[in-house]
Amino acid sequence: ELLSSIQVYGSMSLIIKYTTFALVLILGLFNLHDAIKFKQGKEKEVSLKLPKALRRKIQNRVKVQTKKSKLILGAFTLGFFVSTFELACTGQMYVPTLIYMLQISSARMKAISYLLLYNLMFILPLILVFLAVYFGLAQQSVINTFRKNLFAIKLLTALLFLGLAIFILF
Repeated sequence: ELLSSIQVYGSMSLIIKYTTFALVLILGLFNLHDAIKFKQGKEKEVSLKLPKALRRKIQNRVKVQTKKSKLILGAFTLGFFVSTFELACTGQMYVPTLIYMLQISSARMKAISYLLLYNLMFILPLILVFLAVYFGLAQQSVINTFRKNLFAIKLLTALLFLGLAIFILF
């Protein structure tokens, strides 16, 4: 609302649009790079991953929180810390989505529904994995399935970002 009342709104809107386009295009190219590296079996050369220090912090938090007797409180605390540390990864979709929402104030409810759909799609795989493990699927089986499909996951993510970049541009 503030931006629309300022005289330079048109210029700001273009700056936001092209900055978002560049960011989404770069993320698409990085995901495409990662997909190629996974296909070649060079997992260590992947670009988009949490730094080792953050992964260790998350793993340490998981160990501490799962040993507590109050499991539900531990789960919420653990969720908070993991979400905080993984913001670098999950923010890849939030930033462009929120910027897009700011640009289409006339369709704000539609944009909010897209954001809710994105959040649902973000947690749906987690819920499915949780239910699968809860009903007896071995943890190693989940890990193996994920690793086996990393190329497809990265490729689809790259296509999503590149498609979003084209959508933003035109």
